[in-house]
Amino acid sequence: MSKQIVSAEDISPYIPASVVPFVTQLINHTGVDLRLKNKRKTKLGDYRAPYNGTGHRITVNNDLNQYQFLITLLHEFAHLLNWNKHESKVKSHGEEWKQEFKTILNNDVVKDCFPDDIKEALDKHLLKLRSSCSLDIELQRVFFNYDESSSKVFIADLSNGMTFAIDNGREFLVIKKLRKRLKCREISSNRIYLFNPAHAVNLV
Repeated sequence: MSKQIVSAEDISPYIPASVVPFVTQLINHTGVDLRLKNKRKTKLGDYRAPYNGTGHRITVNNDLNQYQFLITLLHEFAHLLNWNKHESKVKSHGEEWKQEFKTILNNDVVKDCFPDDIKEALDKHLLKLRSSCSLDIELQRVFFNYDESSSKVFIADLSNGMTFAIDNGREFLVIKKLRKRLKCREISSNRIYLFNPAHAVNLV
């Protein structure tokens, strides 16, 4: 299911109050079709460029805390602004997109809406931007401080031999920490899987 966001009243429950006018202006200026989505396992948000008569479209998961929601939304807006300048002539997360994202995040209204711990984590994040904020485990740790009653932990914090479950209930055993992933065995099938260290899971 999806819910379309068309006004400040629609967006205000999901982002800090001080940045609502800024985001509303972005929505109105770009004419984007902005929609909320129920939780998705593989992504927090996405952007689709104009195609076959359709306009810009952005979706964001509706279960994110207000700071993670805002960062995800601005990440996607950076894609939109980048497309308006270069269309498909540059890489999706190339230098041009990075510059757009940095420019948005360095806007005074945006910077001032974050608590100090998120500001510090974002400053570090901007030094080495990745294709997704969810790949930055230190930034995700800070976001977790603002989640309501979250009992999840990061796979990166688990030791070899510990067991965890993902959202669909499948259980895994941590075998070995590799350079960029964790090697884990699914208990029911004995199959081996590699997990991102920033993946949030439930301890078993």
